[in-house]
Amino acid sequence: MRTDESTCARNEQLLEIVRYNVQHAFQQELLIDSNVNNGVDVNTTYYGFRLDWITLLYTISALRYNAGMVDTDELDQSNLILIEYWTRKALHEFDPKGAASIEQFINRRIDVSTKYVYLIHQDLVQRYFSMKPNKTRFRSIPHLLMSMGYGEELDAFIKHVELEAKALGCTIEDLECNDVTSIIW
Repeated sequence: MRTDESTCARNEQLLEIVRYNVQHAFQQELLIDSNVNNGVDVNTTYYGFRLDWITLLYTISALRYNAGMVDTDELDQSNLILIEYWTRKALHEFDPKGAASIEQFINRRIDVSTKYVYLIHQDLVQRYFSMKPNKTRFRSIPHLLMSMGYGEELDAFIKHVELEAKALGCTIEDLECNDVTSIIW
């Protein structure tokens, strides 16, 4: 089943997070490391950015979902596989115990087809960053993702979003969760 335009717009809004960061990294406005040895005794400059795990997992699911809506070639598919591979590798490098549970969400179990996807994502990121930055927070990711996958918590969230939109006289596409005031990586 294909989605309506508002759902696609929410998916695009989610993907905009990474596009924005890549653009600003490319413009040399974010993280820069000029002392990376490239293996032949020459230093290379790398440009990067920080991205939380929740956003990375949602981005992978959104990219795969969108790829399923258009024709893709081998290069497209190999790039998606590379993103998934390096995500698994980074998860395991950070914490193998937590990674075993979290990697089950790489391109699975995250519904990016719902029109609420961007708001759900924002709520999860806010909840993630409200926790103390440690491996316990990292290991809580599966619980956070499952809490908004289905059930009472998701139903209550959707009801709250709908009531908020109605009270403000807008659509859910006009809503944004701005509760993240400080991020501790």
